Amino acid sequence: MPSKNQIMTDEIILIKNDNAYTSLKLNEANLWFSSDKYDSLDKMEEVVNARDGKGLGYHGIIPYDRITEVKMNEKSEKMSIKYKNKKDKVKSQMWIFDNVATALNLGDYIGNQTPLSRSVETENSTTTLLKNLLWPLGVIAFTAFVVMNPDFETSGNSRSARKSNFVFMIIRMLHETLGTVGIIAIGGILSLLLIMSAVKRYKSPAQEITFQ
Repeated sequence: MPSKNQIMTDEIILIKNDNAYTSLKLNEANLWFSSDKYDSLDKMEEVVNARDGKGLGYHGIIPYDRITEVKMNEKSEKMSIKYKNKKDKVKSQMWIFDNVATALNLGDYIGNQTPLSRSVETENSTTTLLKNLLWPLGVIAFTAFVVMNPDFETSGNSRSARKSNFVFMIIRMLHETLGTVGIIAIGGILSLLLIMSAVKRYKSPAQEITFQ
């Protein structure tokens, strides 16, 4: 990953999220992106040129002058762009980096290669609070579900049934290791921490940086 003060324009930038990869390559007039991992620039160039604009859009070439928006948030590892493809249809890509500095650094670099204007605005505190409160609500709902379904099991041998039974096997293990009180306690603590984080973000809203 590039550091805060350095952008790698002669190398492949590899982004890893869980078990998925995205490869980026910044060039003088465009950028390449691909959902594959590469050992060489030549191989990546071959793939993006062959698959640009085809299939589900997992590989492509984006000229800087076709970019219509670059967006970052000073407290987020995400960076998103919108651009017009070969058919003049607006497409979008969103990448999640391993730290905020890299997302901001790359976003600024890409934005500065475009003819777009840079603006900075404070995010809407209320909207951000409501979005962030969805996480503790989800934890509360899942905790309640786990507590109320210690022995539930689906019937059948379909793929969905097997997945469901795997989930409920995990739930039974939680009951055996933590017990009902432990599950409620951990769910409550996690929910409280998420609520505190949401309130902190509400009181100190972040700046949204947009090239448009």
